Amino acid sequence: MITPSPQPGSPVPETHAPDPGTAEQTVWTALWIGLRTFRLGLLVALVAAWSGIIVAVYAAGIGAVLGGGAVLVAAAQGVVPSTAGPYITGIGNGVTIVGVLAGALVGAITAFTAVFGGSIVAAPQALVAELLTGAFIALVTTAIFYRGERRLLAAVGYRRLTWDERERVAPLVANAARALGLGVGPMPSVLIADTLDAHAWAQMRAIVVTRGLLDLLDDDELRGVMAHELYHWNDGQPVGQRLLWACALPLVPLQALALWLGRSREGGVAFVAACLFWPIHLTVRVLVAPMFARYSRSYEYLADAHVAACGSAYREGLRSALSKIAMLEAPRTGWEATLVRAHPPTPLRLERLISPEEAEQRAAQAGSGSRPHSAASAT
Repeated sequence: MITPSPQPGSPVPETHAPDPGTAEQTVWTALWIGLRTFRLGLLVALVAAWSGIIVAVYAAGIGAVLGGGAVLVAAAQGVVPSTAGPYITGIGNGVTIVGVLAGALVGAITAFTAVFGGSIVAAPQALVAELLTGAFIALVTTAIFYRGERRLLAAVGYRRLTWDERERVAPLVANAARALGLGVGPMPSVLIADTLDAHAWAQMRAIVVTRGLLDLLDDDELRGVMAHELYHWNDGQPVGQRLLWACALPLVPLQALALWLGRSREGGVAFVAACLFWPIHLTVRVLVAPMFARYSRSYEYLADAHVAACGSAYREGLRSALSKIAMLEAPRTGWEATLVRAHPPTPLRLERLISPEEAEQRAAQAGSGSRPHSAASAT
């Protein structure tokens, strides 16, 4: 795998190119590159899924109920200030509410510390063994998915390019690869998802584009999108995302089940699911998703920047494509739907893709206090 050159380049004349994806890198090379992409996020996912922290979160919930309930009972019995007696002005209500919240917080912290902290103090070697086991399973699982990805993608319905699609797409991919500095070395396959939605995304060994994207975008826009996805693939980010998924593997099916039950039309089922699975939601959204966002947002901006560095045609092509598509890399599973909020908003990406000349013009207008379209210019 070759690191893209950060130097700006000019688009290479389009030529008829063979279908990319014949050269391969080893599983261990891919895993090593993937390990570098999310680093601390992988460790957080391991701790969230393999350390027993879910049990501690359950305990914290019970502790919060007991702690807040104890203060509420004490207030009802007059042990702490309430609305009775001299507190008729409403101050007692406020004191009681603050006391209940404080009791719930103290109960939650105490219960969480007793369960999670107690397990670490009592058997730290057990925690280390759990994390090492989770890391080993994550590496093996990712390696298996890497080796079998093409069969898996074919099983879910992604297909190879037809001759007509190949004549259009292959030269654009080859041109984008050369502009990014990937003239030699391993290249991903390009597969088609026969859906009318307009999306594209990078897998570990392939780039998938939808039929709807091919129909919606012109060649310049499609070339910019392919350059963006090629950068993701070359940088090892799809492998890193798969590793993150594998590190959090015990949480993944529980999160999927919670989301599925939560969408039930039966109110009772959704309520029971919320009561049972709230620690799963909380752990994923508070621990895993923010760590994923820490890297994912910067990677999206970095990929856009590398596309822009390929030349004005690439920058304008990607910018035009993003203006047509609400979400380019849409989630395909409940797990991805939870993490996809880590993507930066499209308007901010479009703002960063403006040309240097337009950026200078806007900066000058902002400094002078004039509007982009003044009344004088309109006439």
